[in-house]
Amino acid sequence: MSYTILYDKQFVRLSNGQIIPMVLAGSNNCYEITRNGQRRERNWTIWYVSPNFSINPDDLLQKVQSEISNVINKYKNEWAENGEPNPSEHFGYYIGVSFYGKHPYDLSAKQYFNFFRNGINKALTIDELDKINVHLEIYPYVRYVHDEKLGNQIREVLLPSEVIYSEDKYWKVIDKWNEWFKQFPEYEKYVTLNITYMGYWENILNRIKHFRRTIQSKREKQKVEQTYYYVLESSTGYLVRYIRNGYKYTMRPSLAKAFRTEQEANRYLKQIKQKNYFKADSWQVKRIDSQKVFYV
Repeated sequence: MSYTILYDKQFVRLSNGQIIPMVLAGSNNCYEITRNGQRRERNWTIWYVSPNFSINPDDLLQKVQSEISNVINKYKNEWAENGEPNPSEHFGYYIGVSFYGKHPYDLSAKQYFNFFRNGINKALTIDELDKINVHLEIYPYVRYVHDEKLGNQIREVLLPSEVIYSEDKYWKVIDKWNEWFKQFPEYEKYVTLNITYMGYWENILNRIKHFRRTIQSKREKQKVEQTYYYVLESSTGYLVRYIRNGYKYTMRPSLAKAFRTEQEANRYLKQIKQKNYFKADSWQVKRIDSQKVFYV
């Protein structure tokens, strides 16, 4: 069975709110030679928005959801009547797509949708990528196919690729090539977008992940003062925190584990009950009308 493997993603966010959905993907049947031998080929490609580069995030998710709905509606009768795999739970089986290290049968519709939603949430700008020397590289070309008695005549015209170091240059290159494309009204227009760095694709992903962790660690927390807060109370006192063999508690609510909102407190209480923490059912949420400082 031939299928496409999704190895990773790095969406690019533009100042107009649109994103470029870059996905690292490749066929399970094609191989390439690397410094360590042979492996399945993989390349950066734009998903769902060819021949354009960028798309509004909501429109992208709508396209993904539309494909999911179409596949489920198309195969739901076969699943119910002929015992075929459930298209919702085994979505990758029907579209020929898998995640790295897994079979298409194991890819659900929900996982596929979340792949793109998480890509949007973790998108970086062109300028942020430039800080770690990772750039977009654009290859434009036009292709013309003419049917003749002796066969198809194929003509291609290519321009040199350009590396994009800033969003300002990105828009200038797009405008320049749109003008260039006008010279070939009968040709089909193609633009290939790649993520480039001096090294293998693993180096790109490692640099991006390290950069994202750096951004998160450098984010300054904001001081928030409230005249009330919430704690977990039981007959023994107020919860401080859970430890390996039980929990610690205090008789003073000011020293207890504090929550800014009742919703946060209830969410935490639900989690410890689901995980069967020691005497989790004994706790209840209580509001404390006293001043408290939070850093968020």
